[in-house]
Amino acid sequence: MNQHWFRKTFNGWCWKPITWQAWLITIVWVLGNVIYFRRLDLASHSASDTLLSFAPFFVVSTLIFLAIVRNTCPLED
Repeated sequence: MNQHWFRKTFNGWCWKPITWQAWLITIVWVLGNVIYFRRLDLASHSASDTLLSFAPFFVVSTLIFLAIVRNTCPLED
């Protein structure tokens, strides 16, 4: 990819969306996690059930999100 979607901030520890594609993928990631958590919370009987069911989804979605960020962010600023 030629265009960078994210920019490193805070000494490379965080990424800031700088294009509409980056904002879109960030919003989809946040909303996807919120919606999935909400659906699990409504269907479960305890907080531990909700968290144990949500954890795998969160880990996988975050790894996918971070892979996209790493591939669309410059190696050095």
